[in-house]
Amino acid sequence: MTRPYPAASVKVSGYHVVARIRAGRLELEGGTGQHRLHSDTSGLKELALVGRQGYISREALRWLEKAGASVQVHDRDGNLLQSHGSQAR
Repeated sequence: MTRPYPAASVKVSGYHVVARIRAGRLELEGGTGQHRLHSDTSGLKELALVGRQGYISREALRWLEKAGASVQVHDRDGNLLQSHGSQAR
């Protein structure tokens, strides 16, 4: 699904959570579905990835930095594994 409106926070959870870039947009996949966000219009400030397996690409990290958004990676029990970005500092 492509989000037609700005979203300040997005949480993606599931067994295999993925954050990558396709056609210049941030593509998020997980048990909650699929989202595609454009850096100039998304309004994204915070991304939370929760799951047992998955990955975030380096391109996705650059996209998030350009958008001024932070990302937190949690295991399926909610324990913080990694935090990155402007709000994480």
